[in-house]
Amino acid sequence: MDILSLNWFAIIGAALAMFAVGAVWYTALFGKRWQNLLGFTDEYLNEGNIVAVYLFALLYMIFMATGLAFLMSHHPQSQDWKNGLHFGLWIGFFFVGMGTAINYIFQRQSISLWFIDAGYQILGLGLMGAIIGHFA
Repeated sequence: MDILSLNWFAIIGAALAMFAVGAVWYTALFGKRWQNLLGFTDEYLNEGNIVAVYLFALLYMIFMATGLAFLMSHHPQSQDWKNGLHFGLWIGFFFVGMGTAINYIFQRQSISLWFIDAGYQILGLGLMGAIIGHFA
């Protein structure tokens, strides 16, 4: 399957779902803890072009969902929500989670920050996989 024949409705929906989870994750659930671990002030987070930050984040999530959909299209067993969820969680943990862990070890970041950031990515990719798999 080529990239043009992917389900773009599912890809955009998956990216928007991950974006929405991130809004809750980094505000209501872990926002202040994440901010404190990084030493960010409210003022610092409000500096710059916040609209551009959110638009680029959404664009990158669309890229992630596209890549996930492309990989899933080559694995017919992932073409339902439950297997898509598993596919996304495995990729999230073994690739994104471990890649983040490698970076955080060299940056001397805390394990708490890893749980927040990698946890979001793993959960988000699992959700993306479930959505893409459901609409396959």
